[in-house]
Amino acid sequence: MKSTALKSTVSSSAAWGWRCLVLGVMWLLVGCGVVSRQPDDRWEIAERLVSEEPAGVFDRTTLFDEVEVFDWRFETTADLEAWRWGQLDAPAELVPGGVLVQRGAKVPSMVHKIDRDALEIDVVDIEIAGLRQGPLRWFWTAPGNNFVAELGSWIDGHAEAGEAAVRHRLDVSNQPGWSGMIHRLRIDPTMAPEEAVRIERIRGLRYEAPVGFLEAAVQLGWKVDIGHEMRNALLSPPGHPVQRQISLPKQARLRFSYGLVGRSALPITYRVTARQEDGEQIELFEASVDPAAEELRQWRDAEVDLSALGGQTIELVLEVTADPSWNVSAGLPVWANPEILRPATGGERPNVVLISVDTLRPDHLSLYGYGRQTSPRIDAWAAQSAVVFETAVVSAPWTLPSHVSLLSGLDADRHGVNHRQPMPASIVSLPEILRDEAYRTMAITGGGWMRPAYGFAQGFDQFHYWPPKTPKDDEIEFGVDRALGWIEAASEEPFFLFLHTFEVHSPHRRRQPFFDQLGGRGAPEDNLVVVTEKSSAPANEGYLVRKAFHWHRPEVGKVPITRDELSEVIDRYDSAIAFADSQLARLLGRLAESDLDRNTLVILTSDHGEAFGEKGLDSHGYLYDFNLLVPLIVKLPAGREGGRRVAEQVRSVDVVPTVIDVLKLDRSNVPEIDGESLQLLLEGEADPTDREAWSYAASSNRGIALRRSRTKYLFNNTAWEVPAGRDELFDLQTDPTEERNLAATATEPPEIRQRVLERLSKSLLGVEIAVRCGGELSCHGRLLGAGIRGFQLKTLEPDGAPLSWDENLAGEAAFSVSAGGEGKYILESLGQESLDIEVWFGGKKSVERLRVETDPNLSSPWELRYDQSGWTVHREIDPAADVTVTLIRKGRSEDKVSDPTAIDPALRDQLRALGYLD
Repeated sequence: MKSTALKSTVSSSAAWGWRCLVLGVMWLLVGCGVVSRQPDDRWEIAERLVSEEPAGVFDRTTLFDEVEVFDWRFETTADLEAWRWGQLDAPAELVPGGVLVQRGAKVPSMVHKIDRDALEIDVVDIEIAGLRQGPLRWFWTAPGNNFVAELGSWIDGHAEAGEAAVRHRLDVSNQPGWSGMIHRLRIDPTMAPEEAVRIERIRGLRYEAPVGFLEAAVQLGWKVDIGHEMRNALLSPPGHPVQRQISLPKQARLRFSYGLVGRSALPITYRVTARQEDGEQIELFEASVDPAAEELRQWRDAEVDLSALGGQTIELVLEVTADPSWNVSAGLPVWANPEILRPATGGERPNVVLISVDTLRPDHLSLYGYGRQTSPRIDAWAAQSAVVFETAVVSAPWTLPSHVSLLSGLDADRHGVNHRQPMPASIVSLPEILRDEAYRTMAITGGGWMRPAYGFAQGFDQFHYWPPKTPKDDEIEFGVDRALGWIEAASEEPFFLFLHTFEVHSPHRRRQPFFDQLGGRGAPEDNLVVVTEKSSAPANEGYLVRKAFHWHRPEVGKVPITRDELSEVIDRYDSAIAFADSQLARLLGRLAESDLDRNTLVILTSDHGEAFGEKGLDSHGYLYDFNLLVPLIVKLPAGREGGRRVAEQVRSVDVVPTVIDVLKLDRSNVPEIDGESLQLLLEGEADPTDREAWSYAASSNRGIALRRSRTKYLFNNTAWEVPAGRDELFDLQTDPTEERNLAATATEPPEIRQRVLERLSKSLLGVEIAVRCGGELSCHGRLLGAGIRGFQLKTLEPDGAPLSWDENLAGEAAFSVSAGGEGKYILESLGQESLDIEVWFGGKKSVERLRVETDPNLSSPWELRYDQSGWTVHREIDPAADVTVTLIRKGRSEDKVSDPTAIDPALRDQLRALGYLD
């Protein structure tokens, strides 16, 4: 007889809504203290169906083929007449390559009939040249309806000047309102006055799974993103059930999520069954959903009690059924994080909450002595429960590399993620360590650099990132709400929560009522933006990257902020800190008031600070203390040692080993890291560790810093000339604001420089380029290629090598080595691009010349060697050769990856809004 006692059924959106209402009431009761977690009600993960960290991200844009649905070009008068043009001061003009549209007094528009089902089109792709200021806008409408903003999207422009067209892609399959019949498509190609753009091509594309793809893909675990949250998932298209043999504990629960990648108009049913050893099949769960109602644009969670099957070996089957006409190219069902739970068998293990408030300077917290009361709630929490580290140093002065260091325990010069490449899978991070220890792992971030595209989803069961392309007022509120809800659901098991927010990051906004309470000044209508500026004479100034605060005023555009106006920027910054303090207090207070407090380790820190005119600098990316010092506040379980302050210098890379020690994990299973545990300092004991802090600012060409308890040394390792000098040395005891450079008069710099160079020669990752010119003639050459940028070229021999680089940021670097000279350099973060090498003797008219394109993988060395027969290419190194140009790749093979912003316009837009891109 078939049993249905275990069955959980969701058959309609109405039932789902009722369930959400019930859960909402339960959460309200929890918040009021009516429902609380019982200390003995502890569970742990017994088995994960996605046991290994998925190696691949399921992304239809890269894994599926693209099929053209329509292709609109501009070659004939008939092509123009197919469009309805509006608000043109001058007629659209056919020109070579496309149609020229000039913006006049009004915003021009162009409308074309489309009359297709939304399910037929996944991407709209526009190729357009000349769009510099952006944005371009597009809208769509159903038959009989007008165009409305709710059914449209904005795509930012900011393309570089020039004749080349830039592709702007919009994945419409995930856009709200893209459903049913799409009658017309409207494009507003330029918003900037007097701007002329050339539209070359507009296409509609549909994704289709390659033949044989599903048969292989369903056997693997994948990272799957639905609703801006990535989870570990198994693909389960109709006809491809997930089947696993499971030996159940005596008491057991099944937990999982389900969702749909893409969309479809057809209803589908998710079903979970158990086949017992005698062949009897028991239905455990069923949910029939209508994707057309957008029910599956978010993950849906479910849990089933398996106690009635306890102790048995079953075949667990997770399957999806649908109409035979279901098209997996349009919608692919998935199951996420299916796990078997059992009652906890060992002692209670501490939970971990790691909070990163991006861009937070410690000297702007009242906790660290700031004159304004910017952090009263955090102050009170720390005074009662936490240890405050007064001098904490980060490993990099901007978000991406600093967070890689925070989560891996590796210094930035050693992990190599210092430009725009993702964290490679070979770096083992804290969430991976804890997931291997059967912790539930969750990340909630503000997006931008902190997206899965940059590798941060490694080790996380769930990774939610803030989706908008520009920062929104409710990012931190949403993050804290999400964190509170997740902690409540996860509180029966050991968990790791990572919460990140861009709340105090630029663009610095007024936060009320805190702005007024702190005595803020300035015009409320002024919007603040950060502009990244290149030097006006890049080669002569080391290609140093500069940033500058600007007001953005609609009537005039961007206006530089004067030094006198910086106080208004600080007012905004401080108000955002106070707002973050009020929001984080909800999370810290909930933990403190609950039973979780006695067994939760909480760490609150930041990734870097912010400059407000000190040394003539704005924003971040520099190696001075206003960028490198951050707050570090640690609450041990039960608030042990709360209220103490530690003066010794510590580092962000110390966080990972500290968590490992507090949790009493086996250190032998943890890879080598640069940090040292802070546990002795946390417990109030003497710690003899000499924590020198290394910080690397590669992408801004600011070099590397070595900070000790009393002194700080900076060395600029750019391959370009640095007029102000490569060395800076400060006595932090007598000069804490780093105003007096002692490098020219002190005796230490030569010794410290040599030590720095030895470290860099061992740690830097990329292509090592060694030029030796032992003959009687000088050697000249050029490196050509898309992967060459001025801020990626670093020197390892700044004094002894007469090697000089010249020209320019756009894919070319020239060198000249005098007779008898040699030099060694690093080209950092070279992706899949190949290098084109050109070398010659004497003057540029020399006939002894060789040009060769290298293997982009550089799996073995390349040496260009000159002898009596001329230049020849070799795949081995000859140390005795007099004249050579040698290339060797240093580092991991998976470092050879592309910048995610190259294929994700929404990511580019968000990073631009945060002040990172031009």
